[in-house]
Amino acid sequence: MRMRDYCWQSLASAVGVLLYVAGIVWFGFHAEQILGGPEILKPMYALLLFVVSAASTGLMVLGRPIHLYFSGSIRASIILLFSTLGWLVLFLIILTVVLSLY
Repeated sequence: MRMRDYCWQSLASAVGVLLYVAGIVWFGFHAEQILGGPEILKPMYALLLFVVSAASTGLMVLGRPIHLYFSGSIRASIILLFSTLGWLVLFLIILTVVLSLY
């Protein structure tokens, strides 16, 4: 695979993480209207959501690089992992700039 392909693949993974995080944040703001039930279950729900979120985003960021690593493409796995992290850092910087302007 060419370097450009890894760049696009990493961008797709990073955008997937960004959209997932945006969806969880939206849900967090609307959870009071969506969720009912006893108050005792809400912390359990929050912790389970945290675990599922960690697993999902971990899979989106680490899944393909781990597969490439164990397939013998160590260089490609490192490139894909760090380019995905680079996109996520870029999104974080953009978000920081946007938030600092308000």
